[in-house]
Amino acid sequence: MDKGTLKSRRLAETPSGSGIRMLLSASEKAYRAYKRAYKPEADCSRPMQAALDCLKGELGSYEIIYDYLCGADTAKIEGKTTGYVLRSGDTVILDMAVGKDGLWCDTCRTFFAGSADNEKRAVYDILVRALAAGEKKLAAGTSGDEIFLAVRGVLKIGGHELLHHAGHAFGIKPAQEPDFTEGCAEKLARGMYVTLEPGIYTGNYGIRVENNYYIGNATENLFPFPLDIENYIL
Repeated sequence: MDKGTLKSRRLAETPSGSGIRMLLSASEKAYRAYKRAYKPEADCSRPMQAALDCLKGELGSYEIIYDYLCGADTAKIEGKTTGYVLRSGDTVILDMAVGKDGLWCDTCRTFFAGSADNEKRAVYDILVRALAAGEKKLAAGTSGDEIFLAVRGVLKIGGHELLHHAGHAFGIKPAQEPDFTEGCAEKLARGMYVTLEPGIYTGNYGIRVENNYYIGNATENLFPFPLDIENYIL
């Protein structure tokens, strides 16, 4: 099947915006539930369970694929932390791909237990600026490579490397092509739903943020959940 046929099929299968928005609204409430449930020096499973319970309350039955990393585990990029007591200064990565009725969204936020030191605040600021640089490239006709280079460029100026893709399409699956990697020639088209997810991972911690967008005549941020770091201090 040639690329033109693949693109036509993908656009024909593009999910309704209302379904995606419902999933994103539930995800935002789950992040808020996580923050409310956090208690200093408590097992990390408690706030995570609160987030999952919130999703169930909002959506009923649902599917989820998630990374939940705490403390030094956040440097691993992917996985799940269990049986860990959250301590002041820890970072927490919560990345949730949530699905229902054949539709998916995919978002990520990083939380900071108790406080975020100057180093982590600087890293977080780089990621917010990288996200903004990627957003400027989100338009029909832009290649995955162009998006990747825009996001990675901000990280490199700050002395960091992008260790995974800069984002990807989603909708009928949690992750679809194009995958925003170096050398990806596939271009965005109107009707696509895409993510941006820059991350920085050091020797003992990691930070990642992820938003979702719709590519129309103009690009719409479907997850305008505030990025100000103060919203994520637990």
